[in-house]
Amino acid sequence: ETLLLVEDEEPVRRTLKRILVRAGYEVLEAADAESAMALFAEASARIDAAILDAVLPDRSGLEVGAAIREARPDAPLILSTGYVDALDPKGHRGRLFDRVLAKPYPADELLGTLRELLDAAKASR
Repeated sequence: ETLLLVEDEEPVRRTLKRILVRAGYEVLEAADAESAMALFAEASARIDAAILDAVLPDRSGLEVGAAIREARPDAPLILSTGYVDALDPKGHRGRLFDRVLAKPYPADELLGTLRELLDAAKASR
């Protein structure tokens, strides 16, 4: 399975990528919204899920998530953020993202959430 990982902090992105690759995923990575959108446009058909940081240098992960959701309503979206309390709980959490993970989170929480969402997406097809 192929994942789009969008995280602007390079050490965090590198660590997440290592965890995901060791778990058997192919990871396409981006450090900002513009790069993420270019990667998604190029490879949208093979991206199975996306993990998006809420705060990016050029636009928010919420905007990237909205664009992905519009193009691929079936693709699971995970929002990764240190600002969970600042998000509208009835807005983005309820409609746009399938799950919100509060940073820092353990690797097993990320992998378990991802597996659950990917399996549910496959079952609903």
